Amino acid sequence: MKRNTQIRMLSLFTAAILVPGAASAQNKARTEAAPTAATQSQQPSTPTVAVPPEVLAQLEALKAEVEALKKHDEKRELEELKADAETAITAAPEEDEEKLATKSFKGGERSLQALNPELSIVGDLFGRFVYQNGEIYSAQGGRTGFFPRVAGIHFQANLDPFSLMKVVVGVSPSGVELGEVYITWNALAENLSITVGKFHQQFGVVNRWHAPGLDQFAYPLVLTEHFGGPLVQTGLSFLVTLPPLWADHLEVEVQATNGQNEKLFAGDFFSVPSGLVHVRNYWDLNRDTYLELGLSGLVGVNNAWGKTVESETPVQLYDSDGNPVTFYDSDGNTLSIVSTTTSSVENDGDWRLTAVGGADLTLNWEPVNKSKYRGFTWRSEFLYAYKQVATDTGGDTIKSWGAYSYVQYKPVQNWYFGARGDLTQPFVLDSDGEYTWGVAPYITWWQSPWVRLRLEYNYIDWADCKGMDPEHRVLLQTTFSAGPHKHERY
Repeated sequence: MKRNTQIRMLSLFTAAILVPGAASAQNKARTEAAPTAATQSQQPSTPTVAVPPEVLAQLEALKAEVEALKKHDEKRELEELKADAETAITAAPEEDEEKLATKSFKGGERSLQALNPELSIVGDLFGRFVYQNGEIYSAQGGRTGFFPRVAGIHFQANLDPFSLMKVVVGVSPSGVELGEVYITWNALAENLSITVGKFHQQFGVVNRWHAPGLDQFAYPLVLTEHFGGPLVQTGLSFLVTLPPLWADHLEVEVQATNGQNEKLFAGDFFSVPSGLVHVRNYWDLNRDTYLELGLSGLVGVNNAWGKTVESETPVQLYDSDGNPVTFYDSDGNTLSIVSTTTSSVENDGDWRLTAVGGADLTLNWEPVNKSKYRGFTWRSEFLYAYKQVATDTGGDTIKSWGAYSYVQYKPVQNWYFGARGDLTQPFVLDSDGEYTWGVAPYITWWQSPWVRLRLEYNYIDWADCKGMDPEHRVLLQTTFSAGPHKHERY
């Protein structure tokens, strides 16, 4: 039928070509009125040709066939859709049975691993050569050899959208120590964060860092002399970001902690909490350089409350007849063979003040788009300490100060060259005119973000080494990290 239709269409077009203008003339004759006399005088007459009746009949027949074909195609498509639907309905139960037969039950237990905290392990190993007065050990207890300094285990996790927790455990030859454990709320209020737990306090800059993250091998002498190392205590911390009143960025941190540092306060005994305030001022000098100035103040008391004192009392022995038995040494002195231990609680009611003030300054230069290859840092800190102490004659006061300063330059990627100078008074009574000072040049190479090697030389002239030569140390340090948090400073 399609072929016959094509033939008839071809015949129709042939007829139209042989009788030009037939269709147009026929249509115009039906729709147009007779032209006016003026128009006829202006336009030339066009000859018209009548359409043969057989052509019109063929057109009408062709139109009828096209309509019949459309109806036939629509009917066939409808029948096909009905057949597909019936097939789908009859096949659905079989497919459901197959799905039920192959259904697997899955649990979400393994997805609970996402709730585990982030775990990082930091290793700090070093070799040391010590020389003083012709010996390979020092009067301060340092000796030559290879040593593991610490293996730090770091746990960190976001507990919810508002809080973060962190735990640091240090394993060293001297034992296991809980370095830090705290929780921080960052979103309780705008520009305010609150920390609760045991943490490195924000006195200056370097005191907040962990030992494997230091720019040199050890903490500055001024911190080890006055704090016994980093100042780590338990309590509360409030960090407030203020509007940029006089600096590009301004922060104030207020901390209230137990006065448990043994060199400054009462140690592990209960005491009045100590208070610390740190103000951080930050300026962008240009697009490559920034300046940071910090001011710190710490105050507390060092008298102990609830201190337990143990004493031993000799026990008299008797023989079977009830007579006292006495023992003597070779010089005729009485010996106590058995004794008992008694405990008592003492409260030191004399309020003795401890106050420490400090200032830190940092200048850092890192060129834009080249910070991986160039950099320079200059950092300095100054500290003054005041402590009232009890003596046999009543009381006295310790007054001492100290400072350090270092520069560090990065000429190429991963290489750092620097030197630090230290100067401090001993934190003891009658230390006027006595100073401990040292120099520490060093070279640091970062093999990768997780492995670092350092070669360092220390020259230290101890104030309490009467008549002894200065101490010389050569240190080779290796630090490495596995996990998302490498060589944590905070």
